[in-house]
Amino acid sequence: MAAGTDSLSLLLDRSSPESHPLFSFNWTCESISSPDPDIFIDSNFVESLDIPFCNTSIGQGWFGNASFSYFPDFSNISDISITFVENSSCSIMKALWDWKRLVCDFDGKDSTGAYKLPKAYKGTAIIKLQAVNGVDVMEVKFEGIWPAETSALSLNYSSSDLVKITQQFSVDSQKVTFKDVTLASTRSNARNTNTSRTSTPVTSTPFTNRSLGETFLERGKMKIR
Repeated sequence: MAAGTDSLSLLLDRSSPESHPLFSFNWTCESISSPDPDIFIDSNFVESLDIPFCNTSIGQGWFGNASFSYFPDFSNISDISITFVENSSCSIMKALWDWKRLVCDFDGKDSTGAYKLPKAYKGTAIIKLQAVNGVDVMEVKFEGIWPAETSALSLNYSSSDLVKITQQFSVDSQKVTFKDVTLASTRSNARNTNTSRTSTPVTSTPFTNRSLGETFLERGKMKIR
């Protein structure tokens, strides 16, 4: 049965704060870092992303005693795609471009086309999930990431949409950490906090940074001149 606002409030009232549901907008992208300290990607301009997890595939079945038995095969993690909202200085595209050049020297008439060593281009990204009161409950660290495919820019004279960039990052491994914390809020406080959130639906308003649940304008991260 789909739970509406009233049903969700009832659920929160009857449950302990630690069992309250997580919301898809309660997260932050703490950092996206390349090995080069001069390449800075402002994670405040991250709009959305999907978190993949390491999975183990099922190997070929072995037949015996009139039945098949299955065992684990290789473990692997999918690529991660991150969507950015570009700013007026094109700092996101510039940083991604510089990072891509660390992988392969492909740009410019004097480029050699040579591929660099992994230590020159493999970086990290850290994503954190929060509970309704802002407490970090889960951290996912992606290691060995580097920029692969960059989406095309969608431009249109008849549109006022924001320019967005979706970057695919290759991932070597991940480390998932679950925070052993106790939510300090009481049941009534948690219910009131959740009610205030659900009473104002999250909409796609201009300059919205959904990774923080606030607008760029409110936080002063984007200034229009």
